[in-house]
Amino acid sequence: SLCPWGRTFIFYAFGFTTYPLILGSVLSSTYTASRICNLVGAFWCGYYIVTMKTVTKEQVRFDVLHPDTDWEAWRASMVQSASSLLGYFIIGEMDRLIKMARDHEGELLSARYTSVCKADCTSLTDAENIRVEIGDQEEEVDSTVRQLIKAGMSSERLRATARCGVDVGHFTSVGFSFATLMTGDSVPMSSDVMLSSGNQEFGIALSVLESLGAFLACVWVLCWRCCLSPDNQIFSTLVMQKVCLIVQRPPQLVLLVLWQSGRIQANTYMFVGNSCTVLAWALVLVLTLARLDRVARLPRVGRGLAQFLVARGRAGFRKAFSAEPVGRGSKESDSEDETSSSSPSASDAEDEEAPPEVEP
Repeated sequence: SLCPWGRTFIFYAFGFTTYPLILGSVLSSTYTASRICNLVGAFWCGYYIVTMKTVTKEQVRFDVLHPDTDWEAWRASMVQSASSLLGYFIIGEMDRLIKMARDHEGELLSARYTSVCKADCTSLTDAENIRVEIGDQEEEVDSTVRQLIKAGMSSERLRATARCGVDVGHFTSVGFSFATLMTGDSVPMSSDVMLSSGNQEFGIALSVLESLGAFLACVWVLCWRCCLSPDNQIFSTLVMQKVCLIVQRPPQLVLLVLWQSGRIQANTYMFVGNSCTVLAWALVLVLTLARLDRVARLPRVGRGLAQFLVARGRAGFRKAFSAEPVGRGSKESDSEDETSSSSPSASDAEDEEAPPEVEP
C-alpha cells in the first residue's frame, strides 16, 4: 500500500510519464532502448490500472482539489486511457521483434546482390527461363530489387515516391501499436458514466462526439482491411503514428495541466480531449486516401511532408527538413531517370508493364 502522497503522485503524474515512454519507443536508435521503453511502459500502465481500480477519492483528496468533477466519470476515463496505452506498449514490443526479423531478412538479401545479370541459379534450365522472361528489362528488375532491399517491399507507388526524393527505406517497419492506441481511445465509455451520474446535457453532447470518433475508427478499419493496397496500408499506419504524437497526445497533456491547475473543468477537458481524437482520425483518413505518391508530388511541400510522414527514428525526421531530396544522384535514381527519359511514352509503358508488387 502507498502513502496518500504516493497515491496522489501516481494519480496525477501518469499522463506526463507515458508520453516520454512513447517517444522513446519510437525514436530510440537501438532495439534495446526501445525494448526498455516498451517494458517499462507496460508495467507502469498495468500498475496504474490496478491502482485506479482500488483507490478512493478520499485517498487522493479528489473532492478537495476538484469539487466540481465527477469522480466515477474521471476514473473510468483514466482506466480506459491506461488500457489503451497498455495495449500500445504490448503491441509495440511485438512490432519491435517483427522489425528486427525483417531487418535481418534485408541484410541477407543485400549481402551479395549486385545485379540480376550477375545472379546465380542452382538450375541451368531455370536460369535460362528466367533470363528469357527478363529480356531487356534488366534495369527495371534491378531497380525493383534495390527497392525491395531498401524498403522491404516494392510497388510502382513506392518507386514513384522514391523518384520524388523521398527515402522509403525500411518501409515495413511500423506495425499496429498506434492503431491499438487510437482505437482504444475511441471506445465510447465516459459518456455512459456521465449520463448515469445526472449530467444529462453534457453527457449527450459527449456521447455524440465519442460516437463520431468510434465511427471514424470503424471507417479506417474497414478501409484498411478492404480497400487499401499493402503499401498504402503501411503508409496509413505511419501517418497514424505522426498524427497521434503531434495532433492527439500533446493537446491532451496541455488540457490535463489546465485541469489540474483548476483553469478548466473536467467537462471541458473530456470534451476537447475527445475532439482531438476525432480530428486525429479525420487527418488519418484524409492522408490515407491521398496516398503517399500523391502527397510526394505536391508542389513545394510535397517531398518534405511525405518524408516526414514516413520518417522512422531521429534520422528520418531530420531528412524531412533537409534541403536536398534524399537519393538524388544515386545509382537507382540515375538508372530510373534514364529509363523514364529514353522515349516520350516511357511513363505510359512503365504504367502498363510495371513489375508486380513484391513483398518478402
